Amino acid sequence: MGKGLSHFTEGVSAVFTRMSHALKPGAPLAFTYHHNTLEAYYPIAVSILDAGLTCTASIPCPAEMGGSIHISGTGSSIIDTVFVCRSTGRIPRRWIVNTSAEMANLVHEDLEQLRQGNVKPTQGDMRCITYGHLIRLSIWRLRQSWQRERPTDEKITMVAECVQALAVCRRERNDGLHDRGVTVQVGRRGRVHA
Repeated sequence: MGKGLSHFTEGVSAVFTRMSHALKPGAPLAFTYHHNTLEAYYPIAVSILDAGLTCTASIPCPAEMGGSIHISGTGSSIIDTVFVCRSTGRIPRRWIVNTSAEMANLVHEDLEQLRQGNVKPTQGDMRCITYGHLIRLSIWRLRQSWQRERPTDEKITMVAECVQALAVCRRERNDGLHDRGVTVQVGRRGRVHA
C-alpha cells in the first residue's frame, strides 16, 4: 500500500531536498545510481529537480556488480552512474546535446574511457550509460520551468515525456547513433533500447 513509483519519488525527493539545503552554493551533491529499466530513473530526475538542483555530470563507473555471480556472463550492466548535481555552476557546452550523433559521441567517449580502464562494456552497460545521459539532459531541459508543487505523478510524466523526446533525438536525425555503434530506440511506453 503506497509503495509504488510515486511513493519512492516522494521519499527520494524529500531526502534530496534536505541535502540540498545543507549544501553551500555550487557545492556538489554526488551519488551513484543503477537500474536496468529507464523508468526507475524518473524518480531520480524528479528528486533532483524538486531539490532545486541541476545535474552537471553523469559519469559511468564500474560498480560492485561486476563480481556478482547472479549477473556474471549475462551481459547485464556492471556500470553505475555517478550523478553530480549542483545549484549553480558550469558545464562543458558539448555535454548539452541536441542530436542523436552528439548523444552517440558522449556515449562513445564514456565507453572508450571505460575500455582504457580495462573494463569491457556490455550492451547493458551501454544502455545504463545512455540512461544516465538521458536523465541528465532531461533535468537540464526541465529545470527552468520546474514546479515542485505539481502532483508527483504529473512530474514523473513530465520527465518521461522529456526523456522520450531526447531518446529519439528528434527522430528525423536518428541515423547519427549508428555512426558510433550506438543505437537508441524508443519502444512502446517510452522504453529505451540501447
